[in-house]
Amino acid sequence: MSKLIRNRRLKEYFIISRGQRNGMLILLVAIVITIILYFILPFIIRPDFIWDAKFDSITLQFRQLSPEPTAKPLLNPFPFDPNFASKEIFIKLGLSERAAENIIKYRDAGGKFRTADDFGKIFSISDEEFNTLLPYIQIFKEKDVLEKSEKTIPAKILNPFPFDPNLIDSTEMERLGLKDGQIRNIINYRSKGGKFKVKSDFGKLYSISEDDFSVLDKYILLPSVDTSTSIQISEEKTPIIVDLNAADTIELKQLKGIGTVFARRIVSYREKLGGYFDKSQLLEVFGMDTARLAQISPYIEVDLQKIKQLHLNKAGYKELLAHPYLENYIVKAIFEYKDKVGKFNSVDELQNISLIYPQLFQKIEHYFTVEDSYTRR
Repeated sequence: MSKLIRNRRLKEYFIISRGQRNGMLILLVAIVITIILYFILPFIIRPDFIWDAKFDSITLQFRQLSPEPTAKPLLNPFPFDPNFASKEIFIKLGLSERAAENIIKYRDAGGKFRTADDFGKIFSISDEEFNTLLPYIQIFKEKDVLEKSEKTIPAKILNPFPFDPNLIDSTEMERLGLKDGQIRNIINYRSKGGKFKVKSDFGKLYSISEDDFSVLDKYILLPSVDTSTSIQISEEKTPIIVDLNAADTIELKQLKGIGTVFARRIVSYREKLGGYFDKSQLLEVFGMDTARLAQISPYIEVDLQKIKQLHLNKAGYKELLAHPYLENYIVKAIFEYKDKVGKFNSVDELQNISLIYPQLFQKIEHYFTVEDSYTRR
């Protein structure tokens, strides 16, 4: 009998009344409705954007205290071996002092660059810098160094390693094993404007004997033939006037000093920009220098009417971000300003955005419009 009573009391704990069932059902429905509203309300009810006027003044104060963005330092690539180049050589390449010091510390700690790809593993060197310098990295194998050293004359105390005679400093020359007179001769030659264009130029110095040159020849980071001279004396091209915003690669190749690679780079960068508004923009094309630009400048022109513009009030976020002159924070500021005022009535209104400094506006104003008849890129 007592067992029956115990079973009956145990069942009482598991019996749910009708009121409790209804309460649980109502609670379950409320939870489901809450979850649904959580996901769909942001699309139905959008809070009005409240622009704090203090933000402009704070941003302006920050801009005044902070230096204006400066252009990234341009690299000046030339052949080098990262296992032997000095800190000064890395800086002359265009790398930061911090990057140069990190490379030296890596080598001092016993690190060695066995392949060109190893150079890209230095954390202070960006992918962009590595990709630019990659074609110029020359890794000399230890076997080659040993084989060459075995052929040296015992009387000579040369310690050959890859070097550029136009850039090597006196300390590195001593490390090569050159004598004081030879070092002074090289420095005097360079100080008077002398330049070594090919390997044989180094051997023409009166202080460099044939034996010295035969030992160092393989390690000189210069071409055996003067390629620049061969370009200048190459087949003369008929002078023509080329429109940078319309010319294809075939037309561009008719300009002196512009080959297939340069022509493709010019066209590719033009497509990213939407067109050129000034000849000087060619200096932003990888590999272009002032000498080459000065040579072709009389034969090029820029038709501003052919620039493809973006509509300030219609272009999407990704469209603006794709432009080479616009960083993410600039694009964000443009859209925040548009949310504040409703729309742009003129391109000049971009100057009201504190993050767009005068030099930047002078560049980007050519690539925007507020007119309805515009060319969408």
